[in-house]
Amino acid sequence: MLISRSVVTQYLSRPLDSWLWVKKASREQLEDELRRLKVPPVFKTRPWDHQMASFLLGYYNPYFLFLLEMGLGKSKIILDLLTQFRREKRVKRPAVIFVPRRANLDSWEAATLEHSDLEPHSVYDRSIEAKREALLDPRGDLVVIDYQGAALALSKKRPAKGKRKASLIPDPALINRARRNFDFAAYDEIHKLGDLDSLWYQVAMGLSESTQFAYGATGTLFNRDVRSVYSIFALLDGGETFGTSLPVFQSAFMAPKRNRFGTEWVFDESRLRVFNKFVSHRSIRYDDFEVHDLPPVLPQVRRLRMPPQQREQYLLAVQGLINADGNLVEQGAKYQRMRQIAAGYMVWSDDLGQHRMVFDDQPKLDALDGIIDETEGMTKVVVVCHFVETGSHITAHLKKRGVSYRWLYGSAKDGVQELRRSEERRV
Repeated sequence: MLISRSVVTQYLSRPLDSWLWVKKASREQLEDELRRLKVPPVFKTRPWDHQMASFLLGYYNPYFLFLLEMGLGKSKIILDLLTQFRREKRVKRPAVIFVPRRANLDSWEAATLEHSDLEPHSVYDRSIEAKREALLDPRGDLVVIDYQGAALALSKKRPAKGKRKASLIPDPALINRARRNFDFAAYDEIHKLGDLDSLWYQVAMGLSESTQFAYGATGTLFNRDVRSVYSIFALLDGGETFGTSLPVFQSAFMAPKRNRFGTEWVFDESRLRVFNKFVSHRSIRYDDFEVHDLPPVLPQVRRLRMPPQQREQYLLAVQGLINADGNLVEQGAKYQRMRQIAAGYMVWSDDLGQHRMVFDDQPKLDALDGIIDETEGMTKVVVVCHFVETGSHITAHLKKRGVSYRWLYGSAKDGVQELRRSEERRV
């Protein structure tokens, strides 16, 4: 579609807000602003300066995006906002929190208990029926559910017709029923919803249309395709920031480029300044170097749930440890078995030889994926493990995902050289 230059010029000259000045506010100024609120906030955990500033921006802007690097407390900001709106009785129904994968359910549940007095309902059950019930008949103060689970729960099968294959599409009836239950929505790692045509996005958009408050959080807004930014802001503010026409957005911020396959649209670097101005209309970004009140090291504990098969074997090993009754050799063997099971695999020997089994569900690898997604190539990730077998599973998983890595272990051919390479490159 050909968009006239006058339309693009008018689009780019729209008046927009900017919240960069908030970063210069002192803690005293921020605290003074909090005291001006009709219902003064009560924080369960003391907010850092950037969290206080982000809280105020979210409070005054019911549709907002928090662009904070990993470890800067995005979940706390959202939980503080939800707590405040419930205290003011502006949110009377449950909230829904969307997370990228099931491994994130545990971290959100832990964050909820740490930073608030809210009652979370994390949807661990893998069945589609259970996920659908959580959205149609929610329990607790907030429902935490993974994107894939929500998409499957609120979709229906479209049968094959002619050359068209059978597929899943959003179910309007189910979405209408679900969205009546929520007036607050938050999207963790919202960059996962950058594809307008995906089932994840369409279901999320259907649910967000009637919410009074919608917040997104991520450390990386987009990688290659800038059109994902249009999708993300459309989900949050219905087009207030980037409009409601993707062709106009594309004409304003992208340029056609010839390649061997034809023409592709790429980001126009000459429009970077005005693009950042648009993004700043309903978002705030904090990088690590802008936050000065953080401790030197910020440990985070991520608790994961053992899948049923893994848990069953672990309890058997625990019972074996108890039954060893002081036999140190037997106790050592059972303890080693427990550690292997916790790492995601089992090794044992019998009359038929040695056997090895890797559990189908791997919560630790899912959690690692989440960490990699949060960093998005901005920093290196160092993974420490005890067993060589575990390292083998991790590196195979990273290779499958297309993530570059260096593996340093005792049998490495040239460990010194591998270490030097890991220091030189982002791996």
